[in-house]
Amino acid sequence: MPFNQAAAIASNGGASLQNDFVVKNAFADGAAKAPLPGDPTDIVEATMGEIHLYHRVTGYPAKTYKEGVFFLLSAQKSIIACSSNTQSLFGSDGAALIGKSFSSLFEQASKVETALAAEDFWAVSPVVVKSKGGAVNIVLQRGPNGIMVDVEPVGDEADIESKIAAVKAAVGKFDACNTEQELCDQIVSLMNEMWGWDRSFVWKFNEDDTSYVPAEICSANVKNPVKGMSLYEHDLPPNAKHNYLHRTYARVLVDVADEGVELVVDAARGLEPEEISLMKSNLRRLHQCAVDQLGAWTIRANAMFPVVVQRRLYGLITFAHNSALPMPPFQTRLAMEWLTQAFALKLAKVLDAELSKRQEAASAFVAAVAKQAGAAGDEGGKLKAFLDFSAEVCNAVPGVSSVAVYHKGKMHAAGSVAAGDAQKVVGKMLEVWHPNTKQPTAFRALSELSPELQGIAGAAGVVLVPLMSDSVLLLFRPDANETLTMAGVSSVTYNRKTGRMTARRDAGTPTPVKQAGLCSMWSASDMAAARALSATLGAILAGSPMPTESGVGMDAAATMEVGDKLQKLEARVSTLVAELKAK
Repeated sequence: MPFNQAAAIASNGGASLQNDFVVKNAFADGAAKAPLPGDPTDIVEATMGEIHLYHRVTGYPAKTYKEGVFFLLSAQKSIIACSSNTQSLFGSDGAALIGKSFSSLFEQASKVETALAAEDFWAVSPVVVKSKGGAVNIVLQRGPNGIMVDVEPVGDEADIESKIAAVKAAVGKFDACNTEQELCDQIVSLMNEMWGWDRSFVWKFNEDDTSYVPAEICSANVKNPVKGMSLYEHDLPPNAKHNYLHRTYARVLVDVADEGVELVVDAARGLEPEEISLMKSNLRRLHQCAVDQLGAWTIRANAMFPVVVQRRLYGLITFAHNSALPMPPFQTRLAMEWLTQAFALKLAKVLDAELSKRQEAASAFVAAVAKQAGAAGDEGGKLKAFLDFSAEVCNAVPGVSSVAVYHKGKMHAAGSVAAGDAQKVVGKMLEVWHPNTKQPTAFRALSELSPELQGIAGAAGVVLVPLMSDSVLLLFRPDANETLTMAGVSSVTYNRKTGRMTARRDAGTPTPVKQAGLCSMWSASDMAAARALSATLGAILAGSPMPTESGVGMDAAATMEVGDKLQKLEARVSTLVAELKAK
């Protein structure tokens, strides 16, 4: 990849990716030409910034897998780049197709032209037409360089129909699930029955960028199961998760070790193969470092179906197989996305039900504290009324064990943290906080705010919620005292000469990691509940009406989006079956 192109990718990733860029450029090139000057050693531990950039540049491999043919089209729908394996489906070398109208490659050219003119490519993909090599699926997407097209053989139509029928029968099975764990177990079981790969599991992402495997089914071939284990951030960094969150379709790879085929480009346009983003294409070849890593885990085929709940990437339904496999037809993959979407919708409803219980409790607490505070005279009495409900305050944000309020230079506390210790926390906060800060700030360890706060009795972490210019609500959590079972060790190294990351071979090795001095993670719903408590206390002190929002609950519009997509997928899959029968 040219330096300026890699630099542009890095700058798009934010300032955190621009430091030490010369080192990171080795990831972009895949193989640096010479050792970097001044390095005492070639093998070093990779920083998260370097791993982030590595994941960004994987979208520009200049190679695709041979299970289909890739095309890049101009605004005029002419071919400006394609993979070099065009002979089998189109009877011509890739170079001979550059500059041609894409629709001219098919018997039903008008059908292709109609699809290319569509505003929503998702609604028209795949387009089933005939090429010289037989019936093919055309999958259209918009990319940064132009219209991206994956062309794949349709495959066994009878198998497609049977798989879709199985998905239709399976969708309703989620109705019997009432908990998050039951749902995870069910989706893994259903997916395993339908695909039969060596490993099927749910890869759930936490808000602190770690992840966890709540459910997994493995065949006897798998020697490194990961059920019940936590995985490290670098196994799938935030920018890689971002790509999955915004993918149009699932990613399915059936032979990751295949060398792939080169791209052919329109030289007259000055376009380089390494400048073409293949991130959205299912045919994009993996970076060699990823191939090495999967090989270390004896994975030859890999598939990941994103699960989006509340516009956030909840996790990935993941498949792995120890040997190469035929590519499942696009229709079958789309049916599996339909099943994944049904899982996501039911999951959103289950999580919403759990939050609704908290919302009811929070509403009852607000009404009770408002009544007692209303009978109090001065602010001191109102604060006492609020703290008399300290148990309810702590329940409003799960895991909180102590609450304190700093108001007009005085500290009022209830729970396991003494007022004097809470005063120390506020003192350190005032040293670093901007006076106009409005948003709550969370610390899993008090030492993150100041090393001097380490060891305060009764608390490991805190959320500081500003009330007004001279008031702060403090919610303390104790040490979680957890020992996580991690999948292997955290260290990832790379070679500065070759730009290659070292494959981790220990992902199935349970490694206990003590979480000392940390409270449990502060989630987005925790922070929303903390803001709601702040609003309640602010209203009490001001003598204003109580807020109606508890801060607990899910975005109904986001859940409706999941349901809407589920209906569209169901309709799209049914249409595809009808099209295949008509063909």
